[in-house]
Order: sequence, then structure tokens, then C-alpha cells
Amino acid sequence: MTEDRADIHDELVQEFYGINPGTFKVDSVAVTRSGKLWQWTDRGYQLHQLQGSDVLAEILALTGLIELVDLHPKTPNLERHKILADLTKKALNMLENRGEKGSSTS
Repeated sequence: MTEDRADIHDELVQEFYGINPGTFKVDSVAVTRSGKLWQWTDRGYQLHQLQGSDVLAEILALTGLIELVDLHPKTPNLERHKILADLTKKALNMLENRGEKGSSTS
């Protein structure tokens, strides 16, 4: 027997984590089965209906995130935390390197 749920088309099917090159913070993007892209920003949730078949290219163009990692929504928490820790470490290194470059050119 299958469930007849109205929200089945909006279930999360992909999650992406990446580094925001402007803030050097790790941001997330979620994609639903119906092709909606959700991203939490400082202005609240941003929603975009995906247009093409290349989800990754569209996310890169819309968000500007770098070092994107694609996760399944059911990725175990331990693995998810490791990925987030690795991305956070990369972001911190990028921020420190940016600071060193800025101070050496002054």
C-alpha cells in the first residue's frame, strides 16, 4: 500500500554544502523532487524553480558557492558532520590566506 501524500513531490532529494566566497561561511542548498531550490540567507529563505537539467551548474550560477559537496538527504549524521567540519576548515584557511595576501600587498 502506498501513501497518498500531497507533499511527496516536495521531499528533499539533494542537499549541497559549499563555501560562500564573500563571507567564507558554509552555506547549504536543498533541492526538492519538484525542482525547487531552497537556500537560507541572511534575508531568509530564497526559493528558485530550477530550469535546466544540470542542477549543479544552476546552483553554482545562482549561489556563487564554491567547493560544493553533494549529499543525499539521508546521509548519516556522523558523515554529514565530518563533511561540514572539512568545509569549515577549508573556509577558515581561505579566509586566513586572503588576510595574508591583503597584508602583504599593503
